[in-house]
Amino acid sequence: MRRLSSRLTFYHKRVLPVFIFGLLPVIFIATILGGPPGQAGSPTLIVFFVVIMALSYFMMRMFVFDLLDEVWDGGDELVLHKGGAECRINLADIENVRSSIFLNPRRVTLSLSKTCIFGDNVAFSPPISFLPLIPSPVVGELIDRIDAARRQARRSGVQRH
Repeated sequence: MRRLSSRLTFYHKRVLPVFIFGLLPVIFIATILGGPPGQAGSPTLIVFFVVIMALSYFMMRMFVFDLLDEVWDGGDELVLHKGGAECRINLADIENVRSSIFLNPRRVTLSLSKTCIFGDNVAFSPPISFLPLIPSPVVGELIDRIDAARRQARRSGVQRH
């Protein structure tokens, strides 16, 4: 099986949040303790750090925490992993593929015709590309294979009736 998801997903989901949410409080405390006299505990500074922490959390919740850990190409199906769970999805059961190149990490969202244990929309991060505004070739190939699988399923469905 070939891996379709980025190897950096673990870093984005586990390491980066620890770094961000561990570093921001340290900077906050250092700023309060080492700030200029009279400005060390200013309400503006406290609100600023609280807003930055909240925005960081909500952005990561929207764009990173819901990513699948791994996506593997299993021929006519995709094998999805998240946490300790695994799900297999036939390519013909994928209704739509949306890919964004303007997010970091990049994001591919699959809309499914049948709900799996991860929901009816699943997202993963494709392998990184060193050309920032070029769509991932993995995604283009996946879209072509999904279209072919849906055409094949329609043909075989028409022949059965």
